Amino acid sequence: PRWAPIDGGLLELSYGTGRIHLVLTEPTAARPNALQGGMVALPIADLPTGIMRGRFSPADAQLYTCGLYAWAGNRTQPGGFFRVRRTERPLGLPIALHAEPGTITFTFPEPLDRAAAADAPAWKVRTWGLTRTKKYGSQHVDEKARDVAAAEVSDDGRQVTLRVPDFGPTWCYSVQWAVKAADGAPVRGVLHGTMH
Repeated sequence: PRWAPIDGGLLELSYGTGRIHLVLTEPTAARPNALQGGMVALPIADLPTGIMRGRFSPADAQLYTCGLYAWAGNRTQPGGFFRVRRTERPLGLPIALHAEPGTITFTFPEPLDRAAAADAPAWKVRTWGLTRTKKYGSQHVDEKARDVAAAEVSDDGRQVTLRVPDFGPTWCYSVQWAVKAADGAPVRGVLHGTMH
């Protein structure tokens, strides 16, 4: 509960980047029994080493994780033990995601400035594929910027629906935003996702 509003959510700890992501999933009608979704980095600095083995302490309800540097990581401190505390500061990142052909909808825990969030150019959408090979990873294939025709904001300022006419099923997509919260604080982030 101390980690509200993401209490009960799924966190991904990145060994390669020393980063912690909130994973947002949703069921999809296109593939029964499958999920689609995305992930967005928590608003903290990357840790100096790859991280793994996260646990919430029953003593203080905070996240503890350890890590090291070895093969395939880009965080090179030899090792570390870290406490990640949830503060009272607003998260400024989406806590729910819904994607379907032509639209992407984000739900934020705190209200956004409605005029800033409704500015379609403040939202950038890109899609791409990957090549399956015996190598680890691949370059982006057929990467394209997608036009955000409109950004519609709910009355309470917590939900934004992007109208992206040529957005459809894709292995990979990203949405980058630079808007403001209702109190004027900057709200910036990047979500990476997939849509069936």
